[in-house]
Amino acid sequence: MSIELGDQQIVHFLEDQEGLFRGEAWPSHVVLSPWFNVPFSRRDELGDELRIIARRWKPFGVDIGDGELSGHRRHPSLVTTIGGEGLRAFAYNLTNVVARVGGVVRGNEFASGSYRPHIIHRPGDTISLDSKQLKIASFSLVETIDNPAANREIAATYRLEGIK
Repeated sequence: MSIELGDQQIVHFLEDQEGLFRGEAWPSHVVLSPWFNVPFSRRDELGDELRIIARRWKPFGVDIGDGELSGHRRHPSLVTTIGGEGLRAFAYNLTNVVARVGGVVRGNEFASGSYRPHIIHRPGDTISLDSKQLKIASFSLVETIDNPAANREIAATYRLEGIK
């Protein structure tokens, strides 16, 4: 799978984040959608749909599992499994919105129920996961940008409100 300029992904950061960062230096996060690209003419519609989801969903907890190494052999990363049907439903809700606004998905890691929720840790991360629960209270839309120093940008962050 190749990630292209303008591609987006929805994640939950373990600590509040904003601005720019390098693709190989992601802050610790939970992946909530595959990489996708929404036509520029429908980006406002995507933002509107994400705001609706944020208003409807209440913050929720997920169970923290075990840590394991994942990724490429030369550059392994620490991954911690997490679970809970609420997380799975939330991620599928976000991915369905992407499809509804004409987004093209870049990977198949969410196809046919194969989504495996996990935390991807930044190397040298100091975040403590002593608790057995992680609270999901927000999500962020991250976009690839044309900037040699920092090629990822947090385009928007949405707080879960739980208002029907």
